[in-house]
Amino acid sequence: MIGTEPLEQIIETVVNTSKMGFPLSVILIGPSGCGKSSLICKYSGIGFCRTDSISSQGLYDICERDNKNEIKYIIIPDFNPTMSRKSSTVDGTLANLLTLTADGTTRIDDGRSKKEYRHDPIGLITAATTEMYAKHERKWYNLGLRRRIMPLFYRYSRETLSRIQDSVDDKSVILKGLNVIEYNFFEDQQRVHIADVKISEKHTAKIRENASILALYMGKTRAWDGDGRGSKWFTREVLPITPHLALQSIVCANALKNKRMKVTDEDIDFMLKFMRFCDPEHPCEL
Repeated sequence: MIGTEPLEQIIETVVNTSKMGFPLSVILIGPSGCGKSSLICKYSGIGFCRTDSISSQGLYDICERDNKNEIKYIIIPDFNPTMSRKSSTVDGTLANLLTLTADGTTRIDDGRSKKEYRHDPIGLITAATTEMYAKHERKWYNLGLRRRIMPLFYRYSRETLSRIQDSVDDKSVILKGLNVIEYNFFEDQQRVHIADVKISEKHTAKIRENASILALYMGKTRAWDGDGRGSKWFTREVLPITPHLALQSIVCANALKNKRMKVTDEDIDFMLKFMRFCDPEHPCEL
């Protein structure tokens, strides 16, 4: 898809974090019509479970049916419908996503005898509009979801919009952008432990430095004025521990994607590209 190459590379690397047993989760945040759902729908394969909407019951049923632990990622092209339900339903769904991505646990209380199911941790790749995320961003912070399902913020530059408009009648360009990427999570049955991917002291220092910056990004929240027209940003505290683990996973996954068991400067450069999408106040321009 035109202009989304950096974001496609990030999602591909995020998918590779599943090789280390704890898949990283992301939610793409951008204006309506900027290709979020189309980008997510490109990913397919045995390890992906695609659904249009989700609830606590739906998450439980997905895990219970997958007794071989084959599912590594749940794909939800548009998270807006899920977040548009009544508040109590949204809270229950988000709480279950938090535990599912953390340790693979889902819980439900609908009268069935078995109220909890344990699966391997499952990652989430989804998308929402800027407006819908802004409506729920405090809840995303209060539940700790920003640390588990990392929001990636972007928008199109005028140049990219012009390129898209120029190609809108070129069917070959449109069809090329919709090619499905098939993944086989089971080509290499041996799971890689993150400790097996070597990181030098120099690269560890860069990860630690950027983890503090990422923690600031995760803590950024908007305060709206009384009529809801204007806003200002303030930063709430987020400890840099989880951001450090997330960035460590990103650099190791990028190394694995490139068939390496050692982090290099190339992986650190990729981490810095990833960071460009993490500041809600300044979305990355593609």
